[in-house]
Amino acid sequence: MYCSKCGFQNNEGNKFCIKCGTILENNAQQPQQQNQFVQPQENINNSTYKLTLTRPKNFVGSLIKFKIYIDNNEVGTIKNDETVVLNVNSGNHTISFNKTMNQNINITNDTYADVVVIAGNKFGITNIRDNTGQSVQNNEVYTENIDKVIKSAKGPLIFSCACIALTFILLFTINMVVSPITYGISIGYTVISMSSIKKQKENLKEKYKSLMTLNIISIVVSVIGIIISGFLIIG
Repeated sequence: MYCSKCGFQNNEGNKFCIKCGTILENNAQQPQQQNQFVQPQENINNSTYKLTLTRPKNFVGSLIKFKIYIDNNEVGTIKNDETVVLNVNSGNHTISFNKTMNQNINITNDTYADVVVIAGNKFGITNIRDNTGQSVQNNEVYTENIDKVIKSAKGPLIFSCACIALTFILLFTINMVVSPITYGISIGYTVISMSSIKKQKENLKEKYKSLMTLNIISIVVSVIGIIISGFLIIG
């Protein structure tokens, strides 16, 4: 016999519930009440878990504070070398930073992820894992944007070569050379690019060496440009 108040199953013939003391006389057997105290399904689906986001210390984008968006709602910010803990309902969510590169993340337990700079001003999450450190979701952030990374890695060489060309064009037109400061900017641009490539070494695989080589060449070209500009200025 099941208690109408607490749902406890008592022995046949009991007049009082041995758990809560409610009178059991005239109580009909109601086995369907066994589950009346199970948490409703909608409450289970709306369980709240902690999403821990860690932004590793990185030179690239270090001065930018990322705004965190979940399902297009701003929920906080994260700075360089900072960890932020958010309470997020269970289920599938869309997460982005500064409203770039929307990614899907499925929250079914306490979840941890790293916030990274992919390329340029593109930010996303990777290394998504549970509280045991086991990966719980593919790091699609890299595979979906690898072509953009490759294209951006070629930029420094193009820029440094353009500076060399501009030096000679200006020299023979208006007797002016490109300032060494411009080449300094080119080198800085290249260093940032190389840092981004290095962060994605495992995803770039066989293209890693060739892209790093292109950026090293761009630095060499910029140094040559500085020497040429300095020589022309002095001369």
